Amino acid sequence: MSIKMRYVPPSAAEPQDVAVDLSLTLNYDGTVGFLGNRPLPREWIRWSTIRTYMISFMADSLHGLRAVISHAPVQIYFHRVMDPLSPLESFRISQLATNGACVVSQRWHPKDEAMFEGVVHFADSENLESVYKNISRDVRGCQARTRELYQKGFGASVLLEKSGFMRDWRATGHGGFPG
Repeated sequence: MSIKMRYVPPSAAEPQDVAVDLSLTLNYDGTVGFLGNRPLPREWIRWSTIRTYMISFMADSLHGLRAVISHAPVQIYFHRVMDPLSPLESFRISQLATNGACVVSQRWHPKDEAMFEGVVHFADSENLESVYKNISRDVRGCQARTRELYQKGFGASVLLEKSGFMRDWRATGHGGFPG
């Protein structure tokens, strides 16, 4: 018996969009958020700029998520397990990218990095601070680009097409998008 499996990350779903007002970023104060409550990785603690401005948030509602991204439009992401080939936590990235957060992240598996290129700004421990400073020059532009790229590349129909599901769906005699 043969079973076909596909990886389909979370899509840019409208219900996740909490209407973050990107114009609030005009007065960006340098705050770096982390959606969660893990401590900063040991090798990142040396970066004084990140450490000075970093705050952790727990968002337990859509209103909470809007507050998190409005207050800290630059979000940092690091692995739960310190393994450079760990898969990304795509649900967390989906929430942030759908709402236009600028995400600076630790390196991921190369295939994940390719999939999220332009949506997430990847950094090794050695260049974390320079990546942060670079996107901090135009946070509002970064937010707009992140949101646009995520919506274009991660719409439900785009993901189903990329995964091969739609090709197989049509091969069974079905028409367009299921539903």
